[in-house]
Amino acid sequence: MTAQTVTPLYSFTPLSPSPYNSDGADPSAPVVLSGNTLYGTTWEGGSGGLGTVFSVHVDGTGFTLLHTFGGGSDGQHPAAGLVLSGSTLYGTADLGGNSGRGTLFKLNTDGTGFVPIYSFSGGLDGGALPGRLALSGNTLYGTTYQGGATDRGTIFKVDTDGSSFTSLYSFTGGTDGNGPEAGLILAGNILYGTTGGGGGSGTGFGAVFAINTDGTGFTIIHAFTGGGSEGSAPEAGLIQSGNTLYGTAFKGGEFGRGTVFSIALLPKLTIDPYGIYGVLKWPTNAIGFTLQSTTNLDATTVWLTNSVRPVVVDGWNTVSNPFVTGKQRFYRLIK
Repeated sequence: MTAQTVTPLYSFTPLSPSPYNSDGADPSAPVVLSGNTLYGTTWEGGSGGLGTVFSVHVDGTGFTLLHTFGGGSDGQHPAAGLVLSGSTLYGTADLGGNSGRGTLFKLNTDGTGFVPIYSFSGGLDGGALPGRLALSGNTLYGTTYQGGATDRGTIFKVDTDGSSFTSLYSFTGGTDGNGPEAGLILAGNILYGTTGGGGGSGTGFGAVFAINTDGTGFTIIHAFTGGGSEGSAPEAGLIQSGNTLYGTAFKGGEFGRGTVFSIALLPKLTIDPYGIYGVLKWPTNAIGFTLQSTTNLDATTVWLTNSVRPVVVDGWNTVSNPFVTGKQRFYRLIK
């Protein structure tokens, strides 16, 4: 492969005196793109010395300082990146806020309307190092590295105006993992994320998890063992393509310096009774799967494709089949 030329679009100015400058310093999160404009954050710098929000055009022109953090109620040290909805940016600050444990904030893409919409207490709601947010409609989903019932981190949701904050899950630091840093991704009604520690036998090598957006169904998809080639400490976020999650592990692998991994998702099929019908459902992000059924599970088993096409209801593929008295039927998803 021919080496490609890197084009620097903007260089942040020196800290003078440290940690102050006019534009920010040490950007540590990915940028988001809207049209021909990039939006991002810096961990420190700015007139308050505690980080900034900025925009710059994709050709490197038009750098604009949108907000500078100064501590106090608006937070400090944004490190997780931004999400964009229309003309509104949403983000997190690692520290600061009313209790010094981090904030959620929003501001317009022109830099106006900065508002800290939630301040973490460090208690059951979580606190410190909130990860990158996932947005669906008017609801933000995220994680905190600390806080919760055992101070091992949380998963939460909150409306975009800061109301209706709900703690969805508190990590215990054992088999469920601890210390989620990277935030979440959303697929249908399922949230996916990583923990850098815990999982499996609780030995601390990290895990990949899933949870429904209503807080039910927390599941460890994979617990890293710390041995072999798979890696350990998956501290960064995930991406999804089809039925596969992709991510990185900070340590481990063949040479002990980390890995890139993929995890194939197996959709969960459930059956709920509804009158004389059994309602089968599975996630809509399970692409390419076919529902089949059979009347027995022995050597003569023949699986038949279900004749009823699924209907999408509340983010689920659903099929309603009538119960037949005295007859059993087994179902599976196959790809």
